[in-house]
Amino acid sequence: MNYKVKLVADAKNDFAEAHMYYFKISPKVALKFKDEVKSAIEHLEKNPFYELRTRNFRAIPLKKFAYFIFYEVNENLKEVKIVAIFNTNRDTEKYPR
Repeated sequence: MNYKVKLVADAKNDFAEAHMYYFKISPKVALKFKDEVKSAIEHLEKNPFYELRTRNFRAIPLKKFAYFIFYEVNENLKEVKIVAIFNTNRDTEKYPR
């Protein structure tokens, strides 16, 4: 059974900021970023049990962009809640807690 994926407001803002940044560089790069995030979300729908990065959150890395998607899994509801799309060039002390 697939998991339902939800993005919280902060994660939506993270995505919008990153997408706009890449769009200023090139619309093609922005589209590739969007496609890679979409692909990662599709993986989470099928198997959300990637590495625990903090005590509370798991993370899946994007393949070509320096980002982690931080999320938590509710197995009872079969739900994945994405809490952040985090640029890995930022200080790891700023990981979602």
